[in-house]
Amino acid sequence: MAAAKAFALEGGILMLAARRLDRLNAVAAICRTSGAVCEVMVSDIQEHDQVLHLVNKTIERLGRIDVLVNNAGMGSFAPFQDQSWDLINRTIRTNVDGPLALCHAVIPQMIKQGSGTIVNVSSVVGKRPVPMLAAYSASKFGLWGFSESLRLELRPHGIHVCHFCPTSTATEFQETAGIKSSSRALHGMDSADRVASAMVEAVIKRKREYIMSFTERLLIKFHLMMPASAEWLLNLMRRRGGSSVPTPNTRDI
Repeated sequence: MAAAKAFALEGGILMLAARRLDRLNAVAAICRTSGAVCEVMVSDIQEHDQVLHLVNKTIERLGRIDVLVNNAGMGSFAPFQDQSWDLINRTIRTNVDGPLALCHAVIPQMIKQGSGTIVNVSSVVGKRPVPMLAAYSASKFGLWGFSESLRLELRPHGIHVCHFCPTSTATEFQETAGIKSSSRALHGMDSADRVASAMVEAVIKRKREYIMSFTERLLIKFHLMMPASAEWLLNLMRRRGGSSVPTPNTRDI
């Protein structure tokens, strides 16, 4: 919802897609109060035929696609072996297969236009590993690799790809993923509105990668340079009860 509102305030013409019509209509109503043109379509990005229908209808109704924001996501905070295979499979299908399918369907239109921006909303968990989020982390690492490769492919066509990495964000994801957040952790979370504003900035400034947290940027560099030391520090902080596990931020509205 916050991302839709932020782009609406910038004068964007929006096509909102998700599985729940009531939520879509509520968000669209808010966006329209700012004068934005906003349409909605019920779509499940785990289903490829629905992805194709969504993209085709968007082009038919709006004429072009300037920005694609892949913001749907799901995951579970639990030991990998304790998660059902169905849940793991749905996590990969939503977080990886869905964005790839949407990009595959949208890119021909952007090439035809000679311009466009793709924002793959990932997570800092897709830049450094954390425990209890193995499947989610795998999906976000995959999205990182995909974004890096796709950017190189599409640059000659005038199409930009941004790998967008928020950290802990105050959304409903924590509850649906089974994450119990302390009041201290909640206080340190970014608001959804702040993340949405950063997303708009990433599009306007054509950022190749946007990692919102300065601390996380340091931790990611530390892990890349000295992975063994980073893992030792992570385990030490866990034993002492410290918080070094950023909670996921994306959710399927």
